[in-house]
Amino acid sequence: MNGSLPDFNPPVVGQADAENYLSAIQSGERIIIILDWGQPCKYSDTEWGAYMHTGICHSKTEIKANIFNYISGFCAKLQQLSPGGPGQNCGYRYNSQAVPVIIGLGVNNCIGGFDCANPPGSPSNAVTYDHGWEWGAMVQSIDTDVINYGFAYQVFIVGAMDIEAPWNTYINTKAWLDGYKDTSWRNFYNYGTCDCPDGYQPYAPFARDWSYDRIHEVSQRGLPVKYPLPEIYHTNGIDARRWQGLSLWGYLNGYPKITFQELLTQSNACSQTQNCNLYNTQNTPMMAIQQMREALDSDWRTANGLVPNSRSTDMMWYPGD
Repeated sequence: MNGSLPDFNPPVVGQADAENYLSAIQSGERIIIILDWGQPCKYSDTEWGAYMHTGICHSKTEIKANIFNYISGFCAKLQQLSPGGPGQNCGYRYNSQAVPVIIGLGVNNCIGGFDCANPPGSPSNAVTYDHGWEWGAMVQSIDTDVINYGFAYQVFIVGAMDIEAPWNTYINTKAWLDGYKDTSWRNFYNYGTCDCPDGYQPYAPFARDWSYDRIHEVSQRGLPVKYPLPEIYHTNGIDARRWQGLSLWGYLNGYPKITFQELLTQSNACSQTQNCNLYNTQNTPMMAIQQMREALDSDWRTANGLVPNSRSTDMMWYPGD
């Protein structure tokens, strides 16, 4: 997972990630990369954007250019290391199961304040239908570029959002998702938190206007096709138990149990900051997989909800200094 800072070099980052991808894919791993651009914002009267984890609103035009430069660097490096066949400009396809690398283009659902500081009296909510519509249009446009440049056999573009209940209301978040689906048919990943009770507690309170039903909706069901990429950060396993409770709620209310394909950790990012030690959120990928498997297997109705040979996507910030 690549956190985007304004002075990072997208092609160089893409090239570095390509080398890591090639090494992993030859080992049989399934790869997902989330390019996280932070909090939505209004860049001008006619254009939306995102803060890119800075205090400055950057335009969708700039973000789109950075994304495609990243993808171009990623594919150029693969093509250099192992050229693809005719019309294939993103390297030879090593993955024997023909599963491309998933690249998610994401923002978060923060209502205001730099990186969701939410200072009193100064909300700056840009999690709106219009922003979702523009973000979906950008995702769709980048997917078209990926096809036109001969990258699509290797790269699968999806939309994504770090959805966290304390950061904004369901009503605002759902409006953004409605905008996204009205202009994009690309799959969607929620790489956020469950913010559910510890384990299944049907009558426990939720933040703002959220509920089991609403968190399940933005993570698992409806169009576009949604997948959870859950944050499993805490070393005490509470994140895994919360997602297990959500899966159990779904089963009890007529939905299939949730099958988790990937998990999200931040041990690499933790090596770049001291905040993880304060909150005990420095899970490694293997720790997250073990916690999730134990939580899901604690109840037959959610058991085996982690796909075999599941992998965890680990987060880091760019630039790395």
